[in-house]
Amino acid sequence: MLGLRSLLFEDLEITAPGMRILRFSLNRHLPETHWVRPHRHEFAQVLAYLSGSGWQSVESERIPVSAGRVIGVPAGVEHAFVKEKARSPLCLAIDFEAEPGTLSAVETRLLKAEALTEIRRGLSWLAKQREVRAPSGLHLREAGVVLQVAGLLVETLAVPENQALVAGRSAGSRFAGRVRRLLREHSPEEWKAGMIAVKLGIQRDHLNRLLKQECGLTLGQLIADHRLEAARRGLEQSGREIQEVANEVGILDPNYFARWFRRQTGLTPSTWRQRHGRA
Repeated sequence: MLGLRSLLFEDLEITAPGMRILRFSLNRHLPETHWVRPHRHEFAQVLAYLSGSGWQSVESERIPVSAGRVIGVPAGVEHAFVKEKARSPLCLAIDFEAEPGTLSAVETRLLKAEALTEIRRGLSWLAKQREVRAPSGLHLREAGVVLQVAGLLVETLAVPENQALVAGRSAGSRFAGRVRRLLREHSPEEWKAGMIAVKLGIQRDHLNRLLKQECGLTLGQLIADHRLEAARRGLEQSGREIQEVANEVGILDPNYFARWFRRQTGLTPSTWRQRHGRA
């Protein structure tokens, strides 16, 4: 998949139960692109990440993204993306018009390994077809593969979160929700995996296994996610000193805070404030 070229099929008008597919695109973020501004679409969208990592913000929810993460975004819902590491994410986006009830709220799941493999296989086949033949509309078999991939993703989003097929969203899951609540209620000095596990009364390794099954993240990753989100929110507030924000997330060295924040978001704290700060 590393060498997979971008794919783009537009004006598709492929009709399937509950939806009409309009556009099918596979793209790798540019290396210098660390974030995608908040935006909305008139159509619904399914985003499937095949590699890379970061955070997808959908309205008030911040969803950790890694390979296999699928996010369904209803029409008109604001969303944005922040890259986590140097490796550029590879994302499949399917734009579609949904019938009432097909995607009425934001949904996110983790694909099973078998489904992710099948989707990658289908995308690789589509890419090879584009290489050997000049694009001249969508051929019947290509349309079938597009429909198959889209169907797998939509079916995954439709499965209830408590079934073994998927892992639910981190913010609303049982143990992840308890972890996040403790992090909100305690100071940064207590944002330590061992201390959180003790407060929950669950052995740390066991808690990590529960969290991985539930939301795909470890306890340490949930803590890191909470720290970065708190830093971002603090920097977006007017009248706050950067050092004050750094102290509030448990980083006392301003130079280390600046390096850490840039490593996470691709922007310095002052640049983030300029772009995202509230007047």
